[in-house]
Amino acid sequence: MRTRKLTCAAACAVALGVPMGTDARAAWPGVNGKLSLTQRVEPPLASRANRDIFAYGLGDPGAPVDRVRLTSSTSNDEQSSWSPDGRTLAFKRADRGVEQVFLLDATSAPYVARQLTRTSEGAFNNTQPAWSPDGSTILVRTNRADPTVNVADVWAIDVAGAQPDRPVVERPGDERYPSYSPDGRRLLFRGDTDGADVTGDEELFVLELESGTLTQLTDNPFIDTSPAWSPDGTRIAFNSDRDGDSEIYVMNADGSDERQLTFNDASDLFPHDEGPAWSPDGRLIAYTRAVGTGSNASSDPWVMSADGTGQQPYAPPTPIVEESPDWQALPVTAGDPAEPWVACGDLSLAPGGVASVIARKAGCHRAIRLAERWQRVAEWADVPPDRVKGFTCTAEHHTFDQVLVQCAHRGGRKAVAFVHREAAASSEATEGAR
Repeated sequence: MRTRKLTCAAACAVALGVPMGTDARAAWPGVNGKLSLTQRVEPPLASRANRDIFAYGLGDPGAPVDRVRLTSSTSNDEQSSWSPDGRTLAFKRADRGVEQVFLLDATSAPYVARQLTRTSEGAFNNTQPAWSPDGSTILVRTNRADPTVNVADVWAIDVAGAQPDRPVVERPGDERYPSYSPDGRRLLFRGDTDGADVTGDEELFVLELESGTLTQLTDNPFIDTSPAWSPDGTRIAFNSDRDGDSEIYVMNADGSDERQLTFNDASDLFPHDEGPAWSPDGRLIAYTRAVGTGSNASSDPWVMSADGTGQQPYAPPTPIVEESPDWQALPVTAGDPAEPWVACGDLSLAPGGVASVIARKAGCHRAIRLAERWQRVAEWADVPPDRVKGFTCTAEHHTFDQVLVQCAHRGGRKAVAFVHREAAASSEATEGAR
């Protein structure tokens, strides 16, 4: 592991332009919403074969696929990224060789996207969007320093448009997959030194935003890429080909204690795994499992526990491309912020069920019993209960068929939160279902 300072230009750009501070943690952790992903769409659902963004709900085994189509364009829409409040989706749209970042309001259908980045000088591209924890800024990978090559730096884009675009990481080589830590104080990315893709010098780096200190987390002749923070900021998931095929790994945020989670045969005919994304409650990791190469290639979203156990398809596998998952958070605020949240699990992933139960100072056994009681009363009375087992509860419709339930004990020190799926799914929830 190597530590050094960035050049003054890069460090100063960081210090002047990027939101940070402990208040940024307010959005984390959250309960698990839907998973957004890219899917290749063939005619007749599209005028021509292209890629669109869909949102999937994790359902009980054997249940019908719960899917919402968020974009429907003649361009290729990819690399979706949920805002911290889970209500806006950033994504890359590729059209006529130019790639730009768009924002989509996911609170109600029809889902409308607006363009965030612009090509004002040259034909540079803006890709791989990632939100700041306070939702004010989006990081992008951009080649605007030299549009003639696909070697990029990391820039910050002000969502409200009140500030000009500004560089955050400028260094020799190619930077990809940037993301803020949950506390907003560090920036994680994949970098290399030769600017050429997949040559083996791709490593993972973390930048301390206030000091400008850059630390290299990995150092080997293999491809380490697609890093993702855990919701509490203590671990990093990534994929690497160090065993001969692309697999999912995790390590501590300082680069120590690397552990391999997936194991596949090193062959084009066997699966390879990439692009990990943590669930907001920290229990699960979603990723893309791809099989084959060229025109015969297919990929599907998979999910596993954060320790690598329980690997399974997120939805029934298909022969088409489904990739690049990102997990929507429904942020919680109940209880004493000084107390940590603990993830307690799911009761039911089906419509009408309660999932992603988390607790603050309440204990998981008590939290699960409270969630079960809330669900029974809500079904029996047809009205969400506002008091359950000594807790005062609020239920707020969030997005799609999801209701965020937060319950606090007297004084607010103890709290329980979970997501409830409305039993009668809205009409767009099955749009384009397989």
